[in-house]
Amino acid sequence: MDYTMEELLPVVGKLTEKYTGFSSTSVTYETARQLMEAVLYCLREAEAEALKTGKDNVAAASDTDLWLLYQQGYEVVLEKTARAKKVYEQIIA
Repeated sequence: MDYTMEELLPVVGKLTEKYTGFSSTSVTYETARQLMEAVLYCLREAEAEALKTGKDNVAAASDTDLWLLYQQGYEVVLEKTARAKKVYEQIIA
């Protein structure tokens, strides 16, 4: 799904605040780019998970809070990372 910059910026802004510890909203261009990529990646993961599970909550993404959708995608990424870590540990054991 395509999102406008106006929809994405509040999510990136929240991550920026988290990243800077609420002490500053000023970050480098490179950091802002990485945060935007992270947001887009997590949104894509949430969309893919919704398609895989048959939940169509992403279809109305323009009506939903992108922050919540980002968080859902973030949780999917954490789960995939944990599974990959288990596989890796089994391989090296």
